[in-house]
Amino acid sequence: MKNKKNIISVSRRTDIPAFHSDWFLDKLDQGFVNVKNPFNPNQVRKVSLIKEDVLCFVFWTKNPRKMIDDLAKKEFVNIIGNSQF
Repeated sequence: MKNKKNIISVSRRTDIPAFHSDWFLDKLDQGFVNVKNPFNPNQVRKVSLIKEDVLCFVFWTKNPRKMIDDLAKKEFVNIIGNSQF
């Protein structure tokens, strides 16, 4: 059975592309991120960010420029944009 790839929704809680691009790139290099449940901070989930586990990233931002420039440097990332205003 094939592993299902995940759609990773990035920055619903904060604008990561505009303000935390370097942090996100570090997490991509690490291959995972630990995510705390906002309603139960003791509950932490490890989310894989490796190419084999991710179908796509969805970024929520008003200012994508820095993130687009930074992600273009990553080999496995194809930039496909869709803006909703």
